[in-house]
Parts: sequence; C-alpha cells; structure tokens
Amino acid sequence: MISLSSSSLVASSNHLCNCGLRAEIRTCWNDEMMAQRFYCCGSQNANSCYYFKWLDDEPLEDDAIITRLNDERLHLQDTLHAYETRVQELENAIILERSRKMHKALTSVVGLVCLMIALFVAFLVI
Repeated sequence: MISLSSSSLVASSNHLCNCGLRAEIRTCWNDEMMAQRFYCCGSQNANSCYYFKWLDDEPLEDDAIITRLNDERLHLQDTLHAYETRVQELENAIILERSRKMHKALTSVVGLVCLMIALFVAFLVI
C-alpha cells in the first residue's frame, strides 16, 4: 500500500467513488510521488469506501511550481516563528508590568500597615 502523506485537497471532480459521492482530487507531496494527483473517496466518514485512482499518469514535472511552493512554505514558517516570538515578548512584557503594579500595590499596603502600627504604638504610649 502506498502511503500518501501530506496530500492536500485540490478540488471535487465529476468522478464518483464507490460510495456514489464525488471523488476528491488531491495532490501527493511525499518524496516518491511528488505532485502527482489522485482521486479519493469524497466521504468525511471514517468508514469510507477507500476509493483511489491516479489522475495523472506521470507526476507533474513543473519544478518551478514545486520550488515556489516550497519557498513559500519556508517563508510562512519563518513568518510564523517571528509572530510566535513577538507573542512571547508581549506576554513577557504583560507579566513584567503586572509584577510592577503588584509590587507597587504591595509596597503601599506595607507602608499603610507600618503607619497603623506606629499609630497604635503611639496611642498605647499616651
């Protein structure tokens, strides 16, 4: 059995699978069958009919398209990484700001408690 890892949905077709549904056209992106299209069952059900038929006799030969798509994938990965880094920086900034505010509030409370103790001691002395 051929493993069709990383296939992507391209379109529906006029071909019918064994379930009587329109077969989907997918493109295989694994190393052995790079960019070769195939029909498969259009059912979203796990118990589908497992219909499978190659659409193309030969894999697509347009290396420029494959190279461009791979370059775009790499660019999107880099962009995603940059956004993830920025989100982490913003989360850290939020945590730092909250810590500063809590420290300021705690300092005010401690100051107020010290003042109350001083007043209480002063009241006892009188």
